[in-house]
Amino acid sequence: MSPIHRSAWAPGFVLAVVSGSAWAQPSFEGIGSLPNSNRGSSSLAISRDGTTIVGKALTANAPVAMRKVGSGPLSSLGVLNNYLSSYANACSGDGLRVVGQCNTLTSSTAFLWTLSGGMVDMGSMLPGQSSAAYGISADGTIIVGTSGTSAFRWTATSGMVNIGTLGGTGTSTIAVGISADGSTIVGSSGNQAVRKVGTQPLAGLGDLPGSAEFSYATAASADGSAIVGVGTSTLGTEAFRWTAASGMVGLGSLVDPFDDFYSEAYAVSPDGAFVGGQSVYAGDDVAFLWSESLGMVDIRAYLLALGVLNVEDWQLERATGITSDGTVLTIVGFGLNPAGTTEGWKARVLIPAATCPGDFNGDTSVDDFDYFDFLNAFFANDMSADFNGDTSVDDFDYFDFLNAFFASC
Repeated sequence: MSPIHRSAWAPGFVLAVVSGSAWAQPSFEGIGSLPNSNRGSSSLAISRDGTTIVGKALTANAPVAMRKVGSGPLSSLGVLNNYLSSYANACSGDGLRVVGQCNTLTSSTAFLWTLSGGMVDMGSMLPGQSSAAYGISADGTIIVGTSGTSAFRWTATSGMVNIGTLGGTGTSTIAVGISADGSTIVGSSGNQAVRKVGTQPLAGLGDLPGSAEFSYATAASADGSAIVGVGTSTLGTEAFRWTAASGMVGLGSLVDPFDDFYSEAYAVSPDGAFVGGQSVYAGDDVAFLWSESLGMVDIRAYLLALGVLNVEDWQLERATGITSDGTVLTIVGFGLNPAGTTEGWKARVLIPAATCPGDFNGDTSVDDFDYFDFLNAFFANDMSADFNGDTSVDDFDYFDFLNAFFASC
């Protein structure tokens, strides 16, 4: 299991205290398996309102698309006739419309699932092509995906419409995400991350500096102003966040001197401030959360530092979806549960806020309460007293805290 990493954890970043909040404790839970099954699951997306998780669940035969609403059980969305398996890749803002793909051993077809109509084959742009639906707008009216080597934008009126390519005829293009407002489609064309805004043609986002160009975009914020994905820098494969103002910026990696530099971004919060994805530490795939104030943190280690102890025996491998109500971040993904089975998970934390390092209890002031709260945690050997983030509570933490305490703010 991976510890808190010095390079990925900044002491003094604590949970924001929100006055009047009805929910004030971070939490973690596995989403389970299909009823009467213990074969596992993967969370692949979460609805904008946070009520619904979609993804896939394992059966005795093959994975099937699944949907989980609130605290209810996982439910199978089924598989179209003549197909072997299915994945749910995204859902509308209220979770009532789900898109994904059904698969054979050699082909796939995009589907749209609704409560009233069940799973419907969306077909393809040309006969015989494989297709898959990867993204849907919050209101459920626009769907994006791939058909053959082309990317499509679908509405009930237009059907699948080719969104074009960046490099001309013959360039393979993939659309894997769409902003909640439906304005911005993201993906890749050729070897470059792209976006398409409204009726404008595809625009390349470039790549991280210093290497041969290979990048792709995976997700966009609610209004499309922030885009995340994967690029190639001089250090290796690296997650990125793009805005019109900043261009493409690398997010780094969880640093382990014995591992290759590696990170990929798969999710972004509605406001574009938080990014989720996968990095590596001590040879394990590790789910990360990133923001400008936090830097890149191992989600499991972050939750443990916040006192969420039921995550301890999990290996969180990838974060695949993030949403927020302005106060609480809800993050979903998948990893290995304590039994070693792949299982989807959901974590909830109050939106982190930067405070003075000496403000141990996060009440926005540095005073005697911080000192005695730290001492209580320190003598209880509580991991919240691991002030320097080296995974042990010792004298170094005490003196590092004292330095921060007397420095005040």
